[in-house]
Amino acid sequence: INSDYEFRLNDSLLICVDETQNISSGFVQEAGSYIKIPKNKINEVFDCESHMNKKFTSIFTQELICSDTSQSLESLSYVHQKKLVFKTAEKSQTDISKDSDNDKPVQKVIDTKPIDNNDADTKVEAKVIIEVKEDNDQPLETADVINVKPAIISPSDSSTSNNEVVFGKDNRNRKSIYYPKGRPGSSPLPNYNIMVTGSSGKGKTQFIKSFIYQQAISGTSFTVIDFKNDYSDKYFCKMCNAEKIEVKFDGIPYNPLIPRLGKRDNGGQFYDVSEHINAICAVLGTTFGLGIQQEADLKKAVRKVYKLQGINPRGILNYDETIVFPSFNDVGEYLEEGDKELEKLYNRLDPLFDLNLFRDKYKSVGFIDIIENSNIIKVSDIQNDKIKNAIAKMIIVSAHGYYLGMDHSYSLNKLFVFDEAHRILDSNFVEKFIRECRSFGVGLLLSSQQPDDFPENVLGQLATKVIHGNDGDARLTRKIKSLISFKGEDRVINNLETFDAIVNSQDYDNWKIDTLAWPQLILLKIVENATDGITLKYVIKESKEKGINKDWEHYLQMLIDKNYITLSNSLYNLSE
Repeated sequence: INSDYEFRLNDSLLICVDETQNISSGFVQEAGSYIKIPKNKINEVFDCESHMNKKFTSIFTQELICSDTSQSLESLSYVHQKKLVFKTAEKSQTDISKDSDNDKPVQKVIDTKPIDNNDADTKVEAKVIIEVKEDNDQPLETADVINVKPAIISPSDSSTSNNEVVFGKDNRNRKSIYYPKGRPGSSPLPNYNIMVTGSSGKGKTQFIKSFIYQQAISGTSFTVIDFKNDYSDKYFCKMCNAEKIEVKFDGIPYNPLIPRLGKRDNGGQFYDVSEHINAICAVLGTTFGLGIQQEADLKKAVRKVYKLQGINPRGILNYDETIVFPSFNDVGEYLEEGDKELEKLYNRLDPLFDLNLFRDKYKSVGFIDIIENSNIIKVSDIQNDKIKNAIAKMIIVSAHGYYLGMDHSYSLNKLFVFDEAHRILDSNFVEKFIRECRSFGVGLLLSSQQPDDFPENVLGQLATKVIHGNDGDARLTRKIKSLISFKGEDRVINNLETFDAIVNSQDYDNWKIDTLAWPQLILLKIVENATDGITLKYVIKESKEKGINKDWEHYLQMLIDKNYITLSNSLYNLSE
């Protein structure tokens, strides 16, 4: 909102929307920074697409405006409960002059920084009068005694930024380990890509869910291809503000045959038709094991349905909003009605058409229409592995094309997550996207049980590696030691327990950490929302509502051991 202020954890930002004429801001001692916004300028201030801004504008639209904070803050679930709630009231200058001497407020004038006035090229300076009642006999009014409030865990209630995403804690000194930049003064990572590996049951998925959630509340959108139904539970989707797309029942949520929309130097836009057709056909060729001739026949079929729509399938096509692109259903119909060779090709691709994945309702929906939002694309209900892999690879092709037409960005804006990454790592175009994605503010998180699943040309593009336990497999230990240039003893890797990991990056040279796993993070957020401690019974009640149904005391003890929380008199509190 205002680059003049550097907010820290637990700073307050007081927002006032009223009938004033100018935007102003400043700092109130012991209360925090404030910004005053004219009612008719609300959209000029909150005009971007972050979750925080969307949440605020929705609150403002519903007119949840507090005139008496001591009474109304408790009813707003997104506000953290404090022990002291300051009660203030606005008075006009006329009202002030009518007050008796005893009731006159002490007026403290605080200068503010110039703020851009969107209606003019000039700067507007403002001063604000803070009224403080001088009544030493009257204590500050407090809120009703409430020891706990329901834990609100959503993208709208966090001040976390990209630099405050926690991996876990150093195994030795309990220092927090952050992503992507862990040490003051260190240079940016060469890319935002992450490799996660480890045997089944060692905590990979729980680490990834924690990482996704923290990125979500920092404003980073994400797309998860959920191969095993690990990320599609309603609690996780809700907390991350993500839309779940069940492909088996809903279909693929866009038309993969709509090419990327590029921009020329002169500002004109174009569709890169020919390259898109080649890329999509290459995906299906490798996934379904098509021969050279069959892949060529597939390209001819796709080009044919473009022509039937009146679209030239060669080269580029100038942007025209009236263009209607064909879908893969059109390709299927063309192949099915063709000669024997085309019929054989149709039979190879039949599972792709048989599941009715390409719905008419998405025929005019391009990848550009879904990429900015957070999505969990569930393919675990589909039994055919080739179909699952083809969907994942088509999304990568579409993403690569989309970002090629975007301006460069050097902060993380989008995260793609592929658990079971071996499903997509057999294609050259995937490696190309991994290599080029950083320029567009995109990161890929690739996870697989076996480090052997990652080709050498891909490993070099993964700046951060998180190694979980491998059940003491000697071969895997040798592979990992070579991969991260680990100089320690084999037993350090062999003895990694569940939720333990070794982090390798430019900031952390093979540091052993206790990861902040998803169940622990949920319990930590529940404890965080307490003022004077909470009981185990309350933790269990709250965590059940968020999908954690067992091992509460075990996870709480882990948090105590890692110095996140304390236990005293049967009450859990945040540690200092």
